[in-house]
Amino acid sequence: MAPGTYIEQIAILGKAITVTSSHGAESTVINARNPLYHYGTVVYLTGGEGNDSILEGITLINGNGTLIEWDSSRPPPPLFDDKIP
Repeated sequence: MAPGTYIEQIAILGKAITVTSSHGAESTVINARNPLYHYGTVVYLTGGEGNDSILEGITLINGNGTLIEWDSSRPPPPLFDDKIP
């Protein structure tokens, strides 16, 4: 992802995908605050994602209650670095 603030939410949809920023978490932000829908979950991991689904170098902000939502019948996937504020 290019540097910037993205007003959106992400659903990985069970895909083996790497989403990474080109300039690091300080300059790439996903903001779940949508003026039309207010707040929401920033990242949805509800499709059986595994170790091959990766978010890296991205700051996640303004989730409503949770930043990340995953299928609670499974352990959370180990796909985030230590930059989640």
